[in-house]
Amino acid sequence: MAGSPLWPRWPMRLGLKHLLWNRGAHAHQHSSLASLLSAWQDRYVSPRRALLSNMCRRQFHLQEPRAIRAASLSEQPDLYPPRALFDSPPTDAAPFSPRARAKRKPETRALNDQLNLALVEEATLQRVKGIVDAARSAVFDHWTLDFALRNARHALHAEPRERLAFAIRMVARARDDGARLDSFALLQLLPLAKALYKVNVVIAVKNLVEAQNHTLNEKAYSGLITHLSVCGRVKLMQRTFRERLHVYPTPTADLICSVAYGLLRNRRPDAALTVWQTVRNGPDTLAVPLDASLLECGAWICATGDDKADHARWIGYKYRELGLKPPSAVLHVLSTAFINAGHYEEAREYMRWIMALGYTLHERRMYQYMPDCIRRAQAHELLPLSDVLTEAKYLGSDFREQLRVLHAYLRTLGECASRGRLDAQEARRCAKRVAARWKLTDSRSTMFLKFLLELRRDDAEQDKGVAGVHAERAAHGPLSRESWLERDEEL
Repeated sequence: MAGSPLWPRWPMRLGLKHLLWNRGAHAHQHSSLASLLSAWQDRYVSPRRALLSNMCRRQFHLQEPRAIRAASLSEQPDLYPPRALFDSPPTDAAPFSPRARAKRKPETRALNDQLNLALVEEATLQRVKGIVDAARSAVFDHWTLDFALRNARHALHAEPRERLAFAIRMVARARDDGARLDSFALLQLLPLAKALYKVNVVIAVKNLVEAQNHTLNEKAYSGLITHLSVCGRVKLMQRTFRERLHVYPTPTADLICSVAYGLLRNRRPDAALTVWQTVRNGPDTLAVPLDASLLECGAWICATGDDKADHARWIGYKYRELGLKPPSAVLHVLSTAFINAGHYEEAREYMRWIMALGYTLHERRMYQYMPDCIRRAQAHELLPLSDVLTEAKYLGSDFREQLRVLHAYLRTLGECASRGRLDAQEARRCAKRVAARWKLTDSRSTMFLKFLLELRRDDAEQDKGVAGVHAERAAHGPLSRESWLERDEEL
């Protein structure tokens, strides 16, 4: 700024900048410089202020109805806090001109001011209804409908059905008065209809908007697709998705995630994978930049079914290639994809990735891993799991779940060893490592470990014969709970 033509350097060097703002207070001390300051201000400061003023007016020209007339603001100068500002003003609104407000009728301007004030004061829905009913002669315009729908959204104390009925009534009155309906009105209506899972109302408002030769923006299409998926209207959601691609040929990450999550929510994993595959190997791969949201969406898709290990592997590779830190939930669902596909070694690698990032290894992965190994007749994959349990720093959502997981692992090792699916000595070694790592001294853990030890003793009895076994038992005595670790070393 110091080098721009609107702010030359020489006043700074003269040390006269503070005189610009306090010229009235210091003019008597610098009377010889008064003319110099006046000329400098007229030449440089005034044009700069005018330029900034024009930029501000140009940036906020869509927010004119928020300001109440100066006459009504004389008693309340701070009437509008930042919360009353619009979240996102309509992108298709016509540029504001001073004549637009002059053309509005006084009744409409007064109604807009009252509705805006009710929005700031968080008025009840009954009060808003009273304001609207009292202004029967006022003609609704675009801003009247906007303020009314916003009041309906923020009236959380009212019943959802009452709020939606008021919003429908406001839309009908705006339509009768010839007010402009756009995407912003549809977005305001979606949260009200979502609470009651209403679809026909939303489609009717969409048809009203399109009847005025208005094209929905991308945000409205995404919100509509999400609403239809929540309401379980899959075919209508897919038709809306195709319509959006016809209007806006370039898909976005938010659009693909909305459609994919909607299909997953309605138990259509194959259709969700088909939509998501456009990111990986579809014709629109270059048009959709790959980001964390798309990778996370793909991970949740891979968690369904038994044949999505290849997609899960590609997602993990992309996380490393892009240098992104995957969330804990994403790594857990990716490990689920490998478990479902029977790739237990890769599943353990992702468990180690979870632990390396400082996340907690959830107990659900253990409850999924162990039965799946037995179901696929691959009980030997239970032995390397002891390395993961030994290396884990955080296991289970709490101490109780942690103890349950460890008990389940020891019990599974005992069952597999007793049925001949695992070598008893190897199962005993893995169980002992896990028990030593987590310092298991409770009765259940001791019972499982003693059961594994008895399996080894039975094997030894078969090798030594009956006479040798009786002699050994007479020498050592019965096995006690306190001495099982020491006695195990002897065996």
